Amino acid sequence: MRIIIPLIVFNVLYANTLDNKNIFEISRGNNHVVIQKGQQIKINDDKRKLFFQGYSPVSNTITVKDISYKVLYTKRKKLEYSLSEIDRIQLRLDNTFNRALLLWYPNIFVHVVPQAVIGGIITGIAVVITGHPNIANPMMIYIVGNGFINSWPTAKKVGKGEWLSISLKGSNAWKIADE
Repeated sequence: MRIIIPLIVFNVLYANTLDNKNIFEISRGNNHVVIQKGQQIKINDDKRKLFFQGYSPVSNTITVKDISYKVLYTKRKKLEYSLSEIDRIQLRLDNTFNRALLLWYPNIFVHVVPQAVIGGIITGIAVVITGHPNIANPMMIYIVGNGFINSWPTAKKVGKGEWLSISLKGSNAWKIADE
């Protein structure tokens, strides 16, 4: 009995990983395009830059992550789109890595400064009330860590970019590559 339960759990977990692929391959004639996890895409005529997360051939859906910067936090939301509701996918072609590498460090300050001002006021009041100066350390660690984590994806989204438009419907439609 001890061996059967881990095997059942392993099989269920393994089956769930088979449902979602980290790549999405589409083709038209001799042209093939592979969209990999983390690449920026736009869906239909929406202006939002989304990050591709996976494709599920079972449910025929793609999963994307929408990352938007707010002054005090970065909002991350996973969205699922059925391929039947997608007319066009746009794939970003320019090298966002080099631009993000240059903008990552200055972008940390964009994320950290607003939080540090508010966090500094709150922890300053807490230090005066409690008399413990070490109470500010966890807040500083959180603010700097949050800046490092959120700076990279927002730096990658900067700029208009070069986009390849891939139609999934109509006479000029691309086909999803076979498994």
